[in-house]
Amino acid sequence: MMECPFRKESGGQNRLGFRVFRFETGNAKLGTELAVNSAQFLSHSPALRAGSVHARAFHTIHGTEDMEIEEKIDKTKKIIAELKNCWVFVEGQKDKKALYELGITKVLTISGNLRLSCNRVDGMKVFVLTDLDRRGDELTLKARDELEGHSIRAELEMRKKLAYLLGIRNFENAKSAYDKLIETK
Repeated sequence: MMECPFRKESGGQNRLGFRVFRFETGNAKLGTELAVNSAQFLSHSPALRAGSVHARAFHTIHGTEDMEIEEKIDKTKKIIAELKNCWVFVEGQKDKKALYELGITKVLTISGNLRLSCNRVDGMKVFVLTDLDRRGDELTLKARDELEGHSIRAELEMRKKLAYLLGIRNFENAKSAYDKLIETK
């Protein structure tokens, strides 16, 4: 078993109720405070990306990866079933293709044509599944503002939940990550 590169120095809760830890990493004395909330953690630290050895070590030590594979699969299937019944916004064609392969067919791309996509939507709620990067965050906020202008609720948290369960940052990898998750069963 690989030795964890992190040594917990201190822990507690910040004023928002998130668990906060200070770490030393390997040889470099790099202390960093992280607001940790299992799904939000992954987007706060590019050095500890989902699927990296460091992220797995962090989650193993601090109990956020104790979710059984069966539980992950069940939660992922429930999310996919929910997404099949609503409109979903994604960044580009590769993301759209990956979701189609998962059986989610009401998918619209918003990169470059956000206003047109918002006009095509009929419903009360739209899931926004943009990548977990700076561009994805910017598009998410633009989509939320545009949808609210059309009196449609934008569901933004599902992107973090699904990305966490699948261990991805880009939704173009959703199908392969889902298949990999099912294989580990």
